[in-house]
Amino acid sequence: MSQSLLDRQQELVECVGANDFVLNEASYRAVCEVLQVWAGQREVRDALLRLAPEFTRTEFFANVTPLSAGGDCTVVMVSDAVLSDFARLRTALPGAAHWFQPLECGEGVTLGVNRWLAHFAGFRHRVVHLFLDPPTGNEYTYVQLRSFDKINAPGCFDVAVGGHVKGLDSLDDTVRNELAEELHLDRKQWVASLERTGCYDFEGHDTDGEFVNVESRSVYRARLVAGALDQVRFEDGEAAALCLFSRAELNSLMRDYPERLASGLRESYRCYVRQTDAV
Repeated sequence: MSQSLLDRQQELVECVGANDFVLNEASYRAVCEVLQVWAGQREVRDALLRLAPEFTRTEFFANVTPLSAGGDCTVVMVSDAVLSDFARLRTALPGAAHWFQPLECGEGVTLGVNRWLAHFAGFRHRVVHLFLDPPTGNEYTYVQLRSFDKINAPGCFDVAVGGHVKGLDSLDDTVRNELAEELHLDRKQWVASLERTGCYDFEGHDTDGEFVNVESRSVYRARLVAGALDQVRFEDGEAAALCLFSRAELNSLMRDYPERLASGLRESYRCYVRQTDAV
């Protein structure tokens, strides 16, 4: 059964990728064809839980386009045909509400993609990465050690704070929320000079290819104010530690031990370095 799931997952990933990782009529039909077959089959659900450990979570992400030349992505608006079919499907198959969720935005209504499905099929979604520097100087920065219970890249070094943008939340609100959730820090009280340093599209696979990350990543940099470290707590279990690295040692880690880095730190560090060196 697991091999069959892997085969069908690969089919989904290829279909979504062929459609630029967006939710359109073709990728929507592909998801429905696969998931309707699995619906109600206990042995399939158990296998899916092993293959997609986030299956029990209920977080929905806005699907987004690739970054434009101006450095922005836009929310993908699904067609009226997709909205109509999903309304019908959700009535006939209540479990479909665990796949997608209507999101109301200024342009109308679209469908958000559940976290597990975004990572299972490769729908592009937004994330934020925040680098935190000590109160003075540019030669040091803080790096997070990811929890050893994380699904992907457990125990690896990562950006100080990172997280997914839920629904239609703003990037700034997500940075504020992730600071509070991961490090127990209030942005207004303990963080200064917050600025966006860059953005880029990312596509990658973790955990033997079963965890598909297709993300629009926005990178931020900020300084902690004096006394902030005394407030740090790891209450949500996302981080195991916050480590102070010299830029020289971090560069050596990047070069000599890339396997110890989560993709967020490895890829977003370039945006951070460009901004830091420009100061």
